[in-house]
Amino acid sequence: MSDFVPVAFGTSFESLVARALTPMPPGAVEKLKAVGFDPTRPVQAAYPAEVWMETLRVVAEMLYPGEPTEQAHRKVGRLYMEGFARTLVGKAIFGLGSTIGTRRMLPRMTRNFRTANNYIDTELAELGEGDWRMKIIPHAEAGPALRARAKLSAAFIQGMMQAIFEQHGHEPDVSVEHFDPERGVSVLRLKFGAAA
Repeated sequence: MSDFVPVAFGTSFESLVARALTPMPPGAVEKLKAVGFDPTRPVQAAYPAEVWMETLRVVAEMLYPGEPTEQAHRKVGRLYMEGFARTLVGKAIFGLGSTIGTRRMLPRMTRNFRTANNYIDTELAELGEGDWRMKIIPHAEAGPALRARAKLSAAFIQGMMQAIFEQHGHEPDVSVEHFDPERGVSVLRLKFGAAA
């Protein structure tokens, strides 16, 4: 038996609160506490992955009530990246991305995702100029609960990638190309033109 425990790092919660929940909507503190995240206390180093997924669900429902779940998660992903860009880690990653450019930044995405959690891996393939495919793969031992929510993770990451490209001056088209519900694997198509 493995000792692997899927976690989301505190930076993720800090990013989400810094952007999506500022100012804090009425009732947010109680709803977040109910799923295991207390925004009134200092952010912990890590939280169980389930707490992260539930926190995303609560935030999406609070900010985008009545919208389709995947669309709401996509929007939260965009807000998350705006908040992440304000953290120390985010400033360093975005600074590096601005220096080396989008094409050289993309192969570093798995390492960048590791600043958020320990249970998602990515594989990238360059298909042509400004055209990439990103496979999002849950850790083999992430468990069925995380695999069951992988489609929402893909929508969240889709929103994140859209925001990243826009931050670097591109007009991107980021879409979910394929989803394997059994394995929880998603494939995104990342298309972006030359930076403005």
